Amino acid sequence: YIIKEEPEALVLSVNVASDVKKVYWYINNQFLKEADKTEKVLYLPTQSGHYKISCSDDKARNSDIEIEVKVVE
Repeated sequence: YIIKEEPEALVLSVNVASDVKKVYWYINNQFLKEADKTEKVLYLPTQSGHYKISCSDDKARNSDIEIEVKVVE
């Protein structure tokens, strides 16, 4: 749940192999940000709905999760 009057961003982080240097974040298949492997990335959904969050590393490995977000008054 995200409270419309006091929204808080989601904190995205990932555990990767030691040989990884960079990761690439996507929301609903759209590029969000390139980040160092230990960097936490913030994302604030603006609408209720279904979101696919993907993370790829610089070795072409990928992981996806799906979440449901509800923005409430």
